[in-house]
Amino acid sequence: MADAKPKRKFRPGLIEPDPVENALLVHYEVEEIVDGQTVDKKQSVKKIKLNALSADSDLPAVAQDVVDKCKLISQSKLPLVVKVLDQLVARNQVKTMSDEEDYQEWDDQWQAHRKGEVE
Repeated sequence: MADAKPKRKFRPGLIEPDPVENALLVHYEVEEIVDGQTVDKKQSVKKIKLNALSADSDLPAVAQDVVDKCKLISQSKLPLVVKVLDQLVARNQVKTMSDEEDYQEWDDQWQAHRKGEVE
């Protein structure tokens, strides 16, 4: 059987938050198998963007939706997905608070400048 059709086997790996975007990164490995022999292995990453994720989101429901739609994540990883989503929400809240503090500092400096109180 020289013309055997290659089969692909997917092995899921690490699930982590994207360092920049509001997204999950799902690492996985693809094995190409021909005649029972592994021909090629490739490492890859799938990015799952979560644009509507916020502090008000129902994280278990969002996690269940992610697990249902992504074939690379098994149902057994649901608690891990909830944990990673929680990390994303926490990071976004810190970022938002930091932005508000930066604005407040800028506004204070601007008001002082307008009054001629610049150091």
